[in-house]
Order: sequence, then structure tokens, then C-alpha cells
Amino acid sequence: MAYRLPLHWPVAFLRDAKRRAIGRYCTRVHAPRVSDLHGKQLMKAWIGSACCLPLLLASLTASGQSNDDCLMCHSDRGLTASKRGKVISLFVDAAQLQRSVHGSLSCIDCHPGLNPSETPHARVIRPVDCQQCHDAGSYQKSVHGRPVIGPDGKAIRASAAGCKDCHGTHEVLPHTDGKSSVNRSRIAHTCGSCHQSVQSHYARSAHGIALDKGVKGSPSCVDCHGEHDIELVASKDSPVSKAREARTCMRCHLDDPEIRQRTAPSAGFIAGYESSVHGVAVASGNEKAASCSDCHGAHDMKRRSDPTSSVNKWHVAQTCGKCHGEISTEYGESIHGTALQWEPQNLHPARTATASIRSSPQAIPGRGWRRPMSPRRFAPPVTRRSP
Repeated sequence: MAYRLPLHWPVAFLRDAKRRAIGRYCTRVHAPRVSDLHGKQLMKAWIGSACCLPLLLASLTASGQSNDDCLMCHSDRGLTASKRGKVISLFVDAAQLQRSVHGSLSCIDCHPGLNPSETPHARVIRPVDCQQCHDAGSYQKSVHGRPVIGPDGKAIRASAAGCKDCHGTHEVLPHTDGKSSVNRSRIAHTCGSCHQSVQSHYARSAHGIALDKGVKGSPSCVDCHGEHDIELVASKDSPVSKAREARTCMRCHLDDPEIRQRTAPSAGFIAGYESSVHGVAVASGNEKAASCSDCHGAHDMKRRSDPTSSVNKWHVAQTCGKCHGEISTEYGESIHGTALQWEPQNLHPARTATASIRSSPQAIPGRGWRRPMSPRRFAPPVTRRSP
């Protein structure tokens, strides 16, 4: 491939900071085929034409390949290439790169093995391997690190989500920077670029609202799901799997005194789940028993005082009815259930007849007298006396 450059440009100019202009000059001359700069086919007119490519290569060899050498071409916003039928930009914002955590590195630190004298720079340009420097733990085995398999059984992507999908490319910032894509305040939006529906529910949840307000201890996606080792919910290794979900929730709602004070009546109330009929069943391996998200919701979890919450007292019967359908129907026909339906906007005493009488989540198995529904804990029936 030949670059058309003015023959009167001296080699010294190529070593100067103004050498970035070369890339802009090239793209003006070859504008009709600039998108093919990294393609396999080039205009025959380019080949063998008088140009200053030897001067350019002499400069790169004499001074060593630097970031400025790369930016001679890649600082042009119009520089593109075709990859798998898609046009991709090859532009690099030098100022953005300089501000990033990698600002002190050279391009070849992340992009080794490329030959600047050839276009494309390598027969196969491999993705950047961040793990040359960064320990990403068990990312390769995570749901994001595993290949995406198409309908024909072949891999259509090397990974579901690579480093750049979450952290960015040339604009990577520290996670403590408010502008970083993985900062606590922005991580939900980053995850939402793939998980749009989940992000929409989370934004309206008690967790999402608290995080948006900057409430200390508010959970983001990674607090529940993990970071580089995220697994499918169905996996036993996932922190939000059926067997491990309660312990994950309790890290904040039981173990953190500040959060517990803001969200729950008492430590005993939360800890009671583990000894409840639901907690014992889950611990024994019953996948159908209720864990936290079955009652409270997952990404759309809301405070019980919220009228739309699944554990608001007006909705507890319907929530329990997802598993206990027959009992829920029977309750709906009872005096308590019908009263609840008659006056849903008023503070009717019947509203306490669902959640309070069973003291959820401390539902106690068996027929012991400690159960709130035990006959020994009810007043004797009132009989009508004859006048």
C-alpha cells in the first residue's frame, strides 16, 4: 500500500509533533476508499505510485514506534474499517486516552505484535488481552467469560461480555471516578446496556431509588451478583441462587446494623427466616420453597410501605397464593379476605389479618403452641347467652 505524501516533506518533519497531519493528509487524498484502509483490497492506482511511504517507515524505525506514530492515522475521526460486514471506527481520542488509567502506557503495551508498515497491521488482529496485567479471577468461567453459542452450535462470540463492554476501551477510568462506567452510581446503567428490562425494574425498586439518591449501603448489581465471577442464577455457585440468596441478602439486612435499622423491625425478625418453614425447606434442598426474592421480588423489590410492593399488606395474600393457591382462595372467601377487598384504601383492621397473624418471615412449622395460628393462642369462642 502506498501513501501519497508531498515529496518535498523532509524526514525531520516526520519526527516532529506535526507528523499527525500525515494521517489527515492521507485520508484526504484517499477519501474515496478510506474505509478500506484496513481492508484486503486497495485501489490499484495506489500501488506503485510516487509517495513518501519510505520516509514514513524510516521515521518509525529511527525513532521507535510511539503513540504519536499510531495517532498519525488513528487521530482521524473518519478512519474506519469493515469487520464481519459492519463498519467500525478506528478513531482514538488522544485527549481521552491521556486522561484514562492507561494514559502513561504505549499503544503497543496493549496492542503488541502489529507491524505499522503493513495494512492491515497483522493477518489476524487479536483482541486486547487485559489479563496480561489484570487478574480478573474466574472471569473466563463466568457467564460473561464463556463463549456465546449460536443455533448451529458454533461460537458466535468469544465471550458474552468482554472487558471493554463494561470498562470501555481507550477511556477507562478508576471505579472511584464518578464518570467511570463501573462507578457505583453508573454500574446499573452499564449492565443495562445488555440487560435493559432488568435495569428498568431495578431503577424503580427500593434498591435502585436508594442508590440513585446516594444512600450509603445501597446495593448495585455487583453487590448481589458479584463482579468478574458472575454466574447464572440457576448455578449453585451464584450468590443469588436459591440456596445462597438468603445469606446474600442478610449480609446487609442482618449483618449491617445501619442498614438493618433503616429497613427492618429487628435483627430477630430477619434472622427468623432461617428457622422458618421456608428457610428450613430451602436449606434441606427444596428448590420450590420460598426464598427472599420469591416474596419480595428480585430487581423490582420495594419497601412494604409501598402500595405496589408484593409484601404490602394489601398484596400479601396474592403473594402467598403463588405457592399456596388453595389456601389463598379460601382466605379470599373468609371474613378477613372479603373485608380486605371491600376497603382497600382504608386502614381497616382486616389488613392485619394476613401478614401479622402469620408473622412472616417467621412462619413456624408443625402444630406447636409457638405458632401464631396455634389454637392455644386464640381466645375462646364467644357464646350467646339466653336472656
